[in-house]
Amino acid sequence: MNNNFHSLQYEINPMKNTLTPKISLVLTAPSTHTAWVLIPISYTLFIQLITGIPHPRTFERFENKGFFAQVSAQLYDYPFWLQDLSHLPIFFILYWLWAWFLKKKDPCFQTMDLCFWGCLLYSILNEMIQFFVPNRFPSIGDMVMNILGIFLAVYVYKIIWKFMMQ
Repeated sequence: MNNNFHSLQYEINPMKNTLTPKISLVLTAPSTHTAWVLIPISYTLFIQLITGIPHPRTFERFENKGFFAQVSAQLYDYPFWLQDLSHLPIFFILYWLWAWFLKKKDPCFQTMDLCFWGCLLYSILNEMIQFFVPNRFPSIGDMVMNILGIFLAVYVYKIIWKFMMQ
């Protein structure tokens, strides 16, 4: 059966209650091959990298400021409220990528709970690590946006999955 979901074509096999590859690529990794874990791991490391870069004033005391000073200046060159708001999509994507990988490995929703708790724990640790980065500090606002991003991703993922499996 062919259906349309916001211009994405998908088919559900009523006998097996499974998704066709067209939409399953959005919800699950293409295969159970372990190499696919590199995508969520790389994204997690990317988050850690960008949240571990100190404020630009940290680099003022160095004569050769270099690449990291430029990156730091770019990261801090937008309003504070927008920096807080940016945490929501960052952690939405974090949950989605881990769910994308783990769902293929083990399709039960208990795996999704593990994914949720793992992302939540990482969110908290990520903020606490900033305590040790010069001119950075853990922020309740960031933590709230991290958690909202994760909750929103869980909600959207489950809605789409249930909708597709009907």
